[in-house]
Amino acid sequence: MYATIADVQARMPQFPLTAVSKPTSTDAQQFLDDTEAELNIAAENMGYVTPITGVKSLGLARTIVVYGAIAKILNARGAAVGGDVTFQSADRAQALFDGYLKGLKDPKNPLEFTDAERTGSAVAKPQFTVFSYGTDPTVLATDPDAGEPRTTLDQVF
Repeated sequence: MYATIADVQARMPQFPLTAVSKPTSTDAQQFLDDTEAELNIAAENMGYVTPITGVKSLGLARTIVVYGAIAKILNARGAAVGGDVTFQSADRAQALFDGYLKGLKDPKNPLEFTDAERTGSAVAKPQFTVFSYGTDPTVLATDPDAGEPRTTLDQVF
């Protein structure tokens, strides 16, 4: 288990999750479990062994799962008691959750489970070098002199 109700509650202090809250703490635990399953499925598709291990990776997994669970909890709360603010908060949490998953998948994003065990089907993200040339990086990889310096509006001549 990557996260607990206490982890969720720490990042969502606006209302306490209890046996009589809407949603209840039992419902919130189910949302947490569902979100963990979502992360595991996505991680497996990205070539990671699940459950995720490694100190750094577990911290990232906890953050991702917490925001996904918060989105589900706040959507359920909005449906139960109403309120546009609740749905807006749910949308923000969902955007964070989605952003983390996209970042993990995007080869140009440095976000990854660096110390997690990988399967044999893992596809490593390519390494990129920051450069200031206006030529395609694939061309520069084979011919470093092919690039032209990029001129910017802020450049002083």
